[in-house]
Amino acid sequence: MPRPKKPRWVDLEPGALYYKPRGVPAAALQEVEITLDELEAMQLCDVEGLHQEEAALRMGVSRPTLGRIVAEGRRKLVGAIVAGRAIRLGGGEVVQGPRAWQCGACGRFGPPDQGGPDRVCPDCGAASPGLVPDWAGQGRGHRHRRGRGPGPGGGRRGGGQGR
Repeated sequence: MPRPKKPRWVDLEPGALYYKPRGVPAAALQEVEITLDELEAMQLCDVEGLHQEEAALRMGVSRPTLGRIVAEGRRKLVGAIVAGRAIRLGGGEVVQGPRAWQCGACGRFGPPDQGGPDRVCPDCGAASPGLVPDWAGQGRGHRHRRGRGPGPGGGRRGGGQGR
């Protein structure tokens, strides 16, 4: 059984929730659902031109996860256009609303109702503390460090006794 998806932060509210080819009755069409997190990811990367790292921070996901969300959204969108299918927007594990923040200058974390991306840090007065992704502080990126470098035991590349 796969792990449940974490909710993704979404600021986008689409102007319409349903698109279909002109001149074809909706009853005769197959539908493709593009989730709101897929739409938000494509909006941030393709329309606003953000790098995936920046877009991932805004959505509260890791960069590889954002890449998968964007790829899946593009696959569905292009597939629906090419096949002449209707597109329904909605669904997905999303959260809309204020996010927690962290000051880049002093490191203070704060709740959504204090400080924030358009305010100043209450501790040090720095402008525009950044948003905190929900995976922050979980030690990512340190999983593959065992056995490397010159230290006791040192792994394959030195540090231990020569064999």
